[in-house]
Amino acid sequence: MLLNREEGLDVDFKKNSKLDQDDLVAFANASDGGAILLGVAEYTGSDGRQETEIAGCQLNDNIRLEITNRANSCSPPVDLEVIEENGSRKPFIRIEIPSGNSKPYCTSGGTYKIRGDGHNRALLPNEVLQILLANETETFVTRFREATDHVHEQLQQLTANLSQQFDSVFNDVQSIRENLEEATCQIFSETSDAASNAEDSTSGIYENQRHILENKEAIEFIRRDVEIASRKIDSLLVGQHIQDLSVPLLEKDLSRELLGTSVVTKKQQKRFIEWAQDAYPTVPPEKIELIVAQYATLQ
Repeated sequence: MLLNREEGLDVDFKKNSKLDQDDLVAFANASDGGAILLGVAEYTGSDGRQETEIAGCQLNDNIRLEITNRANSCSPPVDLEVIEENGSRKPFIRIEIPSGNSKPYCTSGGTYKIRGDGHNRALLPNEVLQILLANETETFVTRFREATDHVHEQLQQLTANLSQQFDSVFNDVQSIRENLEEATCQIFSETSDAASNAEDSTSGIYENQRHILENKEAIEFIRRDVEIASRKIDSLLVGQHIQDLSVPLLEKDLSRELLGTSVVTKKQQKRFIEWAQDAYPTVPPEKIELIVAQYATLQ
């Protein structure tokens, strides 16, 4: 209980209701705050120790208003709680002052105080500066964390959107490639059928030729779609600094083609380069030649 303690860092006794702004800012600037008891006298006991007795101080509207005005006159205003204790017998007033969130606090006259061991002392200029720097540092750290959290969320969203767009374009390319392969197989099949039936029916040949022309037109449309999709992929790759996915596919095809071959001849290299340039139009010719040369060396 506060009455059984001596004045110290977190408690102060006053016999009457007289309260100074120094007392308020001193506790507000302290790291743990404190309490002021009005109507409690302190005296020295027979054993030399400081003891307290209740002198009495009843809380009324005038006293409460006076305390509140003094707190609001500080800069910045001091938060506090005014409580009447021991009301049924001899009442006294307890003022609870928490450690302030807007340090440093000063009186209306510009005096900075802090609670010491049983007394108030002036804050030195370097102490005031340290408190100000600590508050600014905390504010900066808080704002920086909020900003980085927002940037992190935006980056995650951007990554998700990019991944979704890339998957969509990749699926389009795969679909176009499958359609192209299907159309090519159909052309070869119809051409073969036309050749076998040429002797039986000239009209059949004309019909097959018409189908071939239609299929060629379809292939041209497919090639156009491939070119458009390739440009989309190139745009995404350049914008996001991502490697062209055609390169690893080309390397995979080359590895499968040369599997089991101990020596790769110049003729084989040339044949594969010509095929790769048609199959992977987005890969530069010099890149294809370099990849083929590297694989040929490894065999």
